[in-house]
Amino acid sequence: RLVCSRLMFATRRKSDVSSKDGLGRVYILEIRLNNNEVIHKIGMCKAPRSTDRMMEILRSWFMQYRYVPNTRCRLDYETGVPLLLEKHLHQLLSEWKWVPDKKVDGGQEMFKDIDVEEVIRYVKDFDYSLLLNGVNAISTDDLDYIRSKIPAEEFDLDEDIPF
Repeated sequence: RLVCSRLMFATRRKSDVSSKDGLGRVYILEIRLNNNEVIHKIGMCKAPRSTDRMMEILRSWFMQYRYVPNTRCRLDYETGVPLLLEKHLHQLLSEWKWVPDKKVDGGQEMFKDIDVEEVIRYVKDFDYSLLLNGVNAISTDDLDYIRSKIPAEEFDLDEDIPF
């Protein structure tokens, strides 16, 4: 058994493996700590399932705290612009950022006291064109995905993007 568990943890991180179609996932994990405090981890991955990433985070948590918190995946959302959406959510929720006292995988992307149902609703109804009004540069893949979602007559992308 020990050999098997070492092999499992010695292999490459599954969330580093890209999905076949190039899409990624934005996920929200609900983590209940021993003191019944509830925090939410909002992240992205390129794996075909966000549960692979969840298991990496829980392993990291166990290595630091020697227990695994009760965790469930509240959102596993496939999108063409996962990094762009994740960064946007982190900016929106920065006021509620929570950082554990020990270094854990994904520890800089956790939030406390958020209305997770409202965040999930926001992600599902998200209008990608809103991000085009910002000054942050986006990748070509993100731009191509956004262009495919917005009718050309509605939005002249070449004039509105600051790069």
